[in-house]
Amino acid sequence: MTIREPILTMTRTYYTFIAIVLGLHHDLRAQSSDNLTLDKRQAYAEAKFKNINWTETTICEIGQLEFIDIYPNVDSISDKHERLEIVEKLESIGLTKTNWGRGNWELGPRIVSVTLTNGECSCQVDKLYYSTDNPSIYRVTERIACEPISR
Repeated sequence: MTIREPILTMTRTYYTFIAIVLGLHHDLRAQSSDNLTLDKRQAYAEAKFKNINWTETTICEIGQLEFIDIYPNVDSISDKHERLEIVEKLESIGLTKTNWGRGNWELGPRIVSVTLTNGECSCQVDKLYYSTDNPSIYRVTERIACEPISR
């Protein structure tokens, strides 16, 4: 065995490793560009609002849910429609608003966010207006994410 053989083996291994890394990077970039909208919401599971029993559900254990069945698609956004169904349900079981805001977001023209707490649990509720293929139609959903308050 000459000194040249191990060097050739290391060189081949290096180039094979680089090819694998570049191939994986290319595959991941292709997947992420194809599923950009999905990636932005991937932490939230889709759910139906009518399937949740808000009086029996332990709010801190609800996880991250996005409700797709609360609102129909709309053709305009009005300030008077900023009522959030989830917020009303949470207030009815004892949570109180601690913060709120609204603005634009990356997937649509409007987001309304409300933070609520009951001393044990903190929840963020968002009402989201998604842009669609039709520039004058918006898909509207609400999502919730709750976590226990650390003491």
